[in-house]
Amino acid sequence: MAIILGCNTLYPHDTILAKVQDFKLPEHKIAIDTIKSAGFSACEFSHYCHLSDDDRHIAGDYARAKGVQPWSAHAWSPVPAEADKLDAGIADLALCLQKAAQLGVSVVVVHAAQGPDPLSAGRWAVFREALTRLAPIAAKWQLRIGVENCYPREDLLGMAEVIHGLDLPEIGFVIDTGHAILRGMTPAEAIHIMGAKLFSTHLQDNHGQHDDHLPPGRGSSINWQETWQALNDVGYQGVRIVEITDCPANRPANAKQDTQDAFNFLQTFL
Repeated sequence: MAIILGCNTLYPHDTILAKVQDFKLPEHKIAIDTIKSAGFSACEFSHYCHLSDDDRHIAGDYARAKGVQPWSAHAWSPVPAEADKLDAGIADLALCLQKAAQLGVSVVVVHAAQGPDPLSAGRWAVFREALTRLAPIAAKWQLRIGVENCYPREDLLGMAEVIHGLDLPEIGFVIDTGHAILRGMTPAEAIHIMGAKLFSTHLQDNHGQHDDHLPPGRGSSINWQETWQALNDVGYQGVRIVEITDCPANRPANAKQDTQDAFNFLQTFL
């Protein structure tokens, strides 16, 4: 199976994205053009919930017309960790799933809240209940939910116990390589924990100090050969999505250059 490379949509005006509402349909079209021009053939929609229903349909259709597969969308509503936030959290995520379906993506990326007692049995019970209730909603829209690693190894192991134990086809993981290295793991270790439940990727780089979301290859902390091999080891066949940032710290915003640099580096592994 051919490996498909993709990138997230970046605010294209080479200024810091002040508020997500500024990232409108015209900006999404420019971002998709940038992704295509760099050589990528798939995309993740970084910010989509604020668009209108019509604009989400148009953005997805525009990507497909350009030969860019709408692969994933990043929802910023977290999976709840506290019982009293369960119903509201599921309602928020259900709306995110419905809106993502309008783009025509396959995977919705989510974070997991930790709550006041991150590794408690209560936190994991709520997490399990939330995912169990979200799975049929995702299935309704022909979507899968990928939970991103954001915290230390112990947290990922707890999530893995729940997700592997549920074994729901709609529920899995997204590996964020930068988060892994900052939380005491190599990306390869995190990928092997996720195993066959790995649904998508956030390939991004840093220097081991901050969550820089650099294009892969521009940092100094990640062994990319080992990371690439780990994706092969677990049989990952989804799109290999890059996630770089609209809000770079300590460097100019340059969506075109960052996107091109990411593609050029990953292309060397093909």
